[in-house]
Amino acid sequence: MGAYPLHKRIAGQPPSYAAAPAQGRSEQPAVADLASATSPELVAGKPKPSPHDVVATRIVIALVGSACLIVGALTNSVFLGVAIFICGVVVAAGWAMLLGLPNKSTPKYPLLAVLVVALVTALLSTPNASTFIVAGSLVAVFLTEMFRRDGRTDLVEQISGTYVGCILIVSLTMWVHVIPAKHGTEIAITAAVITAGVAVINAFETRSVTVLSVVNGLVIGVVASYALHLETIFGVLLALGAVMAYRLTARAVKNLPRPSPAASGAARAFIPFCALGVISFVLQEVLT
Repeated sequence: MGAYPLHKRIAGQPPSYAAAPAQGRSEQPAVADLASATSPELVAGKPKPSPHDVVATRIVIALVGSACLIVGALTNSVFLGVAIFICGVVVAAGWAMLLGLPNKSTPKYPLLAVLVVALVTALLSTPNASTFIVAGSLVAVFLTEMFRRDGRTDLVEQISGTYVGCILIVSLTMWVHVIPAKHGTEIAITAAVITAGVAVINAFETRSVTVLSVVNGLVIGVVASYALHLETIFGVLLALGAVMAYRLTARAVKNLPRPSPAASGAARAFIPFCALGVISFVLQEVLT
């Protein structure tokens, strides 16, 4: 009060700072309005997708991947290489977001490089050459991390996550060796049908999704194996592999924001096709 002019106090005029708090309170927005005004959906100008749209998108992506694998198995032509390349690009684009890696931009470079080298090697060489790609991809991951300029936080998580993606990419290219070999077409079709069925169940993410995935995958695997004149063990093991691929990725993305970005969702849908590549190759070598 001492700093307020004396003549104004005598005249009975209230100090200006006396009305300031009231004026500030009247103009302060509500907490709910402030939260809604700064929500990501409104800031980005895009409405939040409904759960039905997310489920439908996951199912469509998985069915497209299954169709590509089936067509590639039946034609055994250049389309197989194109389908593998497209699938690998999708996985590489969304892998860092899918795992929530600290740096989202650097992993795609070693993943894409490994995809090109592994696919060319698979098309022109033997399966033994792919083992060298797996070893060399670790060097590519370390070289990529050396060029980071963001402080290299959580380096172990970044390197391990990127390297797992490289292994999946190499596993994806193993379909080039599986399909031309004995029972390769039947194995690929069985894996594609199983993955499509398991994907439909996992798209809903209910509490009983694990049990339903196992039961659904086993039933489809046994029926597909019988229809294609394969041993039942092929359908059983391929079904378990597809279910494990989906459930492991579900655990990895459990704490990530919802809804997940489209790139990470598409990458997750194609992961079973990657994992089943090397699984099918091992089963083919052991059981045929």
